[in-house]
Amino acid sequence: MEEKIYRIAVIGPTGAGKSQFCNFCLKDITNKTYEVSNSLNSCTQDPFATHPFERNNMKIELIDSAGSSDSGDKDIENLKKFVMFLREKKELDYILLLLRFEDRVTGPTKKFIETLANIFAPVEFFSHLSIVFTRSPIDPDDEELEQRKKYSLEIGQIIDEIFKLDENHKKVLEPSKTFFIDTKLRKQNFDEQSQRTVDVILDWIKFNLERIGPIKTEDLDYSEEKIKIRRDKELEEFKRKKEESERIIKELQRKKEEHQRMAYEENRKKIRLQNKIRIHQRRLKKKCLIF
Repeated sequence: MEEKIYRIAVIGPTGAGKSQFCNFCLKDITNKTYEVSNSLNSCTQDPFATHPFERNNMKIELIDSAGSSDSGDKDIENLKKFVMFLREKKELDYILLLLRFEDRVTGPTKKFIETLANIFAPVEFFSHLSIVFTRSPIDPDDEELEQRKKYSLEIGQIIDEIFKLDENHKKVLEPSKTFFIDTKLRKQNFDEQSQRTVDVILDWIKFNLERIGPIKTEDLDYSEEKIKIRRDKELEEFKRKKEESERIIKELQRKKEEHQRMAYEENRKKIRLQNKIRIHQRRLKKKCLIF
């Protein structure tokens, strides 16, 4: 049996630290496996830089994607390449959306997330998504902890708005997991606390896939028509699962009520039998007194 490869897309606007995060996960002290740019210009022009490695007893393939909205005129081209790459791979296990902690959610970031809404249907995207804030303080003070809550809430609301989620989707979608790390090198060493956070992320991905499985990417498309078909198909599947779930709940409720009814009848029979025994005992006692 072929060993499972956990295929994880690392996405986000240029400058979020995607390549540096990938090097951090590989524990690459040179920070050179994935090419890192020190400027705000996108360094990863091909949106499928991958370097398989093993960690946490998992064989992992991180897909370092090119940033959007700031890669010149290559945004659409990169999007097409990304879709074609995922089609060839046939499956995508998880998505990590990277954002810089000190940056607010800006227009370019929103535009980048909009490109994702043109590829993935809501449930498959949200159920396979975690948000990672890079350059986050290692030991946050009270003010920084409040910022974490604020940023997490803000990005969640923005994603909801961009994907135009209806009430049916909101009922089943769990909030995306949010993580905070610092991937900077310090005296030729990594922050151990952030390394442990990477392990937590990987453990969560593995657990999540046991529940829902990967995204099937063979039919991915970035066209408006195709994403509508994908959304409608997903919503139809969601409705089917919801109806099936409601049917199972009703059946369980019916069985519970039937069990309670049978228990009630059994209890009544027991009481009637006990009454007969007491009546019989009184009659016997009475006869004994007479004779």
